[in-house]
Amino acid sequence: MRYFLSTLCLLAVLARNSAQAQTANFVEIYADQSQVLVGRTLAVHAVVRDVSGNPIANAPVTWSVNQTAAASITQTGVVTAKALSTIRVTARSGSASGEAAIQSVPLRLEVLPAVTSVEVGSKTKFTAYAYDGDGNVIPNVPWTWSLSNLRQGGSSLGRVDTAGNLTATGEGGLWVWATYYYNESFPGLQQRWAAYSSVSSVVPRTYDVHKVFSTLSQTRSTWTLRPRQSMLWSTDDGQLYLNASLSGVANGLMNWNNGAWQVVSGGGVPQFGRSATALEFRTHAIARDGQILSYEDTNINGAELSSGNKNDLQPFLNNNVPLGPTEAVSSLVINRNSLTSTGWKLLRAAFRFPNEPIGYTGIFRGNRGVNEMLVSTKDTLPGITAAFSIDGDFGIAGDGTAFYSVTSGSTRIFYKHDFNQRTKLIGVGDSVASTGNTTSKVKSFLGGRTNEPATWFDEDGTAIVGVLLEDNTQWYLSFAPDGTMKSLRLTSQIGILWRNAAQGVLLYATPFGGQGNGAYLWKNDGTAATNIFLFTSKLLTQTIQEIESGTIDMAGRITLLVRGDRNALMAVRMDATPSLLFQDGDTINAELPVNLFTLIGGARTGPPHTQAGGNSGSISRFTGGDWETTLGIGERMFGSTTMWFGGSHGTTYNMRKAPNGDVWFICGLGIAKITPGGVPQLMISFPLKLDTLTVNNPGQLDVNDNGAVLFNSSTSAGDSRFFIWQAGQTKQILAYSSTLSTANTIDGRIASSFDTFALDTAGRVIAQLRFRGVSLPSLAIWDGSAWTTAAIPGTTTVGSHNVINLPTIVKAAGPHIVAGLTIETGSAILAEWQNGAWKILVDIDTIMPDGQVANAIASADVNTRGDVLFQFSNGVNSMVVLKDGKFRQVHDFFRPTPEGDWLLRINAMDLRDDGTVYFLTVNQFDEVLLYQADPVN
Repeated sequence: MRYFLSTLCLLAVLARNSAQAQTANFVEIYADQSQVLVGRTLAVHAVVRDVSGNPIANAPVTWSVNQTAAASITQTGVVTAKALSTIRVTARSGSASGEAAIQSVPLRLEVLPAVTSVEVGSKTKFTAYAYDGDGNVIPNVPWTWSLSNLRQGGSSLGRVDTAGNLTATGEGGLWVWATYYYNESFPGLQQRWAAYSSVSSVVPRTYDVHKVFSTLSQTRSTWTLRPRQSMLWSTDDGQLYLNASLSGVANGLMNWNNGAWQVVSGGGVPQFGRSATALEFRTHAIARDGQILSYEDTNINGAELSSGNKNDLQPFLNNNVPLGPTEAVSSLVINRNSLTSTGWKLLRAAFRFPNEPIGYTGIFRGNRGVNEMLVSTKDTLPGITAAFSIDGDFGIAGDGTAFYSVTSGSTRIFYKHDFNQRTKLIGVGDSVASTGNTTSKVKSFLGGRTNEPATWFDEDGTAIVGVLLEDNTQWYLSFAPDGTMKSLRLTSQIGILWRNAAQGVLLYATPFGGQGNGAYLWKNDGTAATNIFLFTSKLLTQTIQEIESGTIDMAGRITLLVRGDRNALMAVRMDATPSLLFQDGDTINAELPVNLFTLIGGARTGPPHTQAGGNSGSISRFTGGDWETTLGIGERMFGSTTMWFGGSHGTTYNMRKAPNGDVWFICGLGIAKITPGGVPQLMISFPLKLDTLTVNNPGQLDVNDNGAVLFNSSTSAGDSRFFIWQAGQTKQILAYSSTLSTANTIDGRIASSFDTFALDTAGRVIAQLRFRGVSLPSLAIWDGSAWTTAAIPGTTTVGSHNVINLPTIVKAAGPHIVAGLTIETGSAILAEWQNGAWKILVDIDTIMPDGQVANAIASADVNTRGDVLFQFSNGVNSMVVLKDGKFRQVHDFFRPTPEGDWLLRINAMDLRDDGTVYFLTVNQFDEVLLYQADPVN
C-alpha cells in the first residue's frame, strides 16, 4: 500500500496554495518510504490536480533535488542516495509545484575502538564510520564528538576534541559518542544518528594489589584456650560463661556446659552495624535461667547489645537508636545485674532530648524495649544540690524494681525505684550500726574491680553495697526487698564475686576476724562468712596468685576462675575435693575467624604484625598464610608473675614496631621488646627512678631506627612527662599538667595534655599538645634541645592556607616528620616539617593519578625514605603513595579489587621502605581482609 509522505504534507499544501493563485492547479508527491539507504534508490510519484482537486491525467512533471552531492533523481522520479542528508525533492508541472523531504540513512554505524581501556593522562584516537547499503564506508560524514558517563550524563573523566581524540583525565567508565546531525530537521524524520565506544579510563598500574588473608574465608575449627581476665557467669543449672581468648588471635563469649564448649558470640564476626565486626566482649548480663544481654564493642559502631540465649542472640540495641523520648543515644553501658529471668532490663546511656543541644546521661528501664527513663542528669534530686553523675553500679529485680546511684562531689546516694516512686536506699552520711552497740555514718562506698564490683542487685530484689564508715570500718550491707538489712564487717575486700538467692553471696575479701584474704561464702542464714579458699593454700598443687572471678549456682556448686603459678587460667569447682573444669592450654573445637584489630605501626621491613584477638588481645605475626602468636594475652614474662593483657591507644601506641623489625610494647613491668624470632626482653623497668623523681609505667611509646624510645608517664610529682630513652640513658623533654606549676611553657603557653606523638631518627619529636585555656590542640617540635610551636589553629599559615584545626595525623620515620593540617576549607592537607617550616606535600588542589583532587586527607604513613602513603576522598576514596615527587595510586575504592572485593573502609595501613603497602580492610560482606600492594616499577 502506498502512503502519503505525511511529513511533507504541509509543504505540498503550501506549494498548492501558491500555485492556485497563479494557475489554479497543484502537485502532490507520494512514495513508499520516507527514508532510503545510502547506495539504494527510492521511487517517488507525483499527482497533478486542478483547482477543484481533480487529478490531471498525463500531466508532464519535472523532477529535481536540492542536495545534488547527496542524491540524484531521474525524470521518472527515481531517487538515488549517495550520502547522508535530508533531501528536498521538487516536482513541477507547468507553473505548479510540490515539494517533499526524504532522508538518506546508514545501514549501520560504529566507533572504533568499540571497547577499550585508556590510561589517565594519555590520548587515544577514536574513529567513527557510517556504512551504506552495500556495507561500504560513507565518506566525509561530519561527526560531532562528545562524552558521557555510563548513565548518559555528563562526565568529568576526560575531554574529546573535534577529531575524536580522547584525553583521559579521571578514572572510571565512560562512553565516547560520535553523532551525525542532519542538515535539516522535519517533524517525524530522524534528527541524528549516534554510535558510541565503551571506555574504561584507568590509572597507570603502579601497584599489584592482592588479598593475602580473609578472616571469614579462612576460619579455624581448633583453638587453644589462653588466659585472659574475664568475669565468670553462671546459671542456676551450673552452666558457665566467660570471655575467652583462643590461641591469642580469636576471642568470644563462650559457654561451658559439663565439659562441652559453645560459641555464644564470636570476635571478628559481623554485627548488625554496617561494616561492623565484634572486637571485644565486656560485662554481659546473664540471667539465672540463661537469658543473655551481651555487651560487645565493635570496630566502627561502638557498643552493641544483643539479646537472647546461647543458641540465638539477636540484635537488641546500638548507638543512635532512640530510648524513649530521646535522640543521639551513645555510650551504652550494662553490667552483670542489667537483666532478669523475667525479661526486665536496665542500662545507662548518653543522649539528647529532641531539639536540645545539651547532652545528658540517663538510666533506662524496660522489658521488651528499654524506653522508660528513670533518672537523667537533667533532673533535680532531693539531697543533691549540684550537678551529679550517674554511676555504673545499677541493677534490676525480677519484678522490675530498679537500683542505681548518683554522685555529686563527696555525696553519693543509692536509690530504689519501683513503678510507683523513687526512694532512697542509702547514701553518704546515713547512720549504720557499727561495732558493738554503736553507730557510725557512711563515709563513702567501696569500689571493686571490673570482674568483682562491690555491689550486687539480685533478681529477688536484694541489694548489696560495700561501705566505709566514718569510724573507718568496712562493711557489706545487704538490703532485703522488705527493707530489712544485715551486715558483714570486713578487714578488706576486692569485691562481690556472685550471689545466688538460695545459697548466699560469694565474696573476694578478708572478713573481719576471718582467716585471711580469699573467697568466702556469706550465707543467707548467717552473719559470718565461711571460708572457701585462702591464698595461703595451694589449689591442685599450684600456688594461686589471683582470683579473677567466681560463681555459685542453685545447687551450691562454687566455681573460681583463678591464676596459678603454672597455669594463668584455671576454672576450679570448689567441692570437698576441688576439681579442675578447664585451664589454659586446653583444646577447644569451635568455628571462628582470627579477629584482626589493627596493624602494629612503625614497621619498615619484615612481615606485618597485628593486634589480634580483640582490642585487648595479643601481638600476632603474619606467616604468609595464617597468623602466629608472637606475644599472647596472659603470657608470663621475665620470670615474674606479671601478666600482660594488651590494650591499645590510638594507633596501637602501647605496641610499636621499630623500623628494623623489633616489636616494642608496654607491659606490667615496663617497656620490653621482641626481636624477630626471639623472646621478650625487658628493656626499661618501671617504676623508674630519676634522681628524686619516680616515673610510673608508661602510657604510650614510639621507637626509631636508632633504638631510641619516646614514652610518656605520670610521675611522683603529680604531673605527666615525656622521656626519651636510649642505650640505658633517660632524658626528660616535657612536663605537662592541667594544674601543677611543674608543667612546661612553650611559646608562652602551658602544656596540659597531649593527643599523640612521633619520634624520628635524629631524635626529633612531633607532638600534638593541648594547652591550658585553649580549646584546640597545637603541634610542637622538639629538636633535641628545645620545643618550637609548629602549628597553632587560627594563627599559623601554610602556603596560602590558614590552619584552623588538626586532624591527629602525626607521623615520623627516618629524618622525616609529616603531619595533617586542617585548613580554612575544612579539609586536611599533608605537610612535612623541613628546616623550621612546613612544606606542603599534598594540597587540596593537588591532582591525583585518578584525576581527582586530594581535598580530604583521611590518614597517612611515612617510611624512612620519606615516601608518604595516604588516603584521600573527593567523592572517590583512593589510597596513594607519594614517592620521589610522583603520585602512585595503590587502589581506588570505587572500583573492585582483582579478587572482586569492594573495600568499604580501611582499619589500618602500613608503608614499608621498599614501597610495599599492607592494609587491613573491610569488604562488602563485612569481612576483615589483609591486602598487600607491591610496587610494579
